[in-house]
Amino acid sequence: MSYTEQELRESLRRTTAAPPQAPDRVAQVERAVRRRRQHRIVATVAVVVLALLAVPVVRLLPDRLQRHAIPASTTPAQVDAMMKYATFVAEWTGAINGIRGTDPDAGVVGVHVTWNLPPFNCISATAEQDGPQGTQRSWILASPTVISGSTGPSASTVGVIVPVVMWPQGVSACDPPTAPSTTAAGPSGNTQNLLAWALVFAQTTTDPSRPALDVESVYRAIPPELVTEVGRTVFAGYERTRPTTYGSDGDQVDRVLTAIGGWVSVALSRAVLDTTSPVSGPTTLRTDTYVGTVDIPAGYSARWDLATGAFCVQGSVGSSGVRHFTDEQFVEAGATVLPPVDGPCR
Repeated sequence: MSYTEQELRESLRRTTAAPPQAPDRVAQVERAVRRRRQHRIVATVAVVVLALLAVPVVRLLPDRLQRHAIPASTTPAQVDAMMKYATFVAEWTGAINGIRGTDPDAGVVGVHVTWNLPPFNCISATAEQDGPQGTQRSWILASPTVISGSTGPSASTVGVIVPVVMWPQGVSACDPPTAPSTTAAGPSGNTQNLLAWALVFAQTTTDPSRPALDVESVYRAIPPELVTEVGRTVFAGYERTRPTTYGSDGDQVDRVLTAIGGWVSVALSRAVLDTTSPVSGPTTLRTDTYVGTVDIPAGYSARWDLATGAFCVQGSVGSSGVRHFTDEQFVEAGATVLPPVDGPCR
């Protein structure tokens, strides 16, 4: 079959009534350029965001790692002060009583604190191994509670027995050492710290006019930049709470007599006092048990009867006059009921 020219034109017109438009090559190129530009912008933004996010990580990681590092320039005396202060912070914040977690803020950087619970409460502070060290491996603060007398502060208490081991030279482990008896001023109603009152108000029997723990000197010896916020808060609380005076000469002699009498009463009740009676100060009475030791200062003396448990201690300081304390002042071993009385032992 043959087609005329006219028939061929009509056939082609019917099959290609809407022929496709020729592609716009310029528009295609422009779209491709725009897509590539958008991809580059997104990629650039992503890189910038990652870089910005990485900056805090790079900066914070060394800060976190260095937060516990003691600078190499820190002297052994400063490290000693840091460890001592860390034990005080642990006691003050209640760590030793289980109030805080297993790894509380020690109050200073680069110091790790551990403790054990009764019957022998002991806090041990040790400097991190990678940094400078103190003059001894660690420092401890302890209280063998098995022989404690009165258990809480009272405004009317003349004195209480507080057997504690406080930053002893050469003792760096929480084994039950022999603990010296100390005295404690009865805190007033507005200066009670139920967590650390025994430390805040404690004095040694040899000098009842001063605190047994010189927390202020220790705190001042620490480089300020190594004290944490917790450490600063604790010291501020200590400054608000500590007594400005430990009372008159009579108050001080009463507390020393109470501490010595309390120690002797416990030692006699446990039949561990084998020293020959009487004794005069300055001397130290010792035992090999939790009863520990007691210092009898110059101007004080003690006598006792092993068979009956009777005893009497006497002494004076400054203008106090001679006063004495007997077993009749105790309701039970270590627990006082009456204050010392005027005059020597009869």
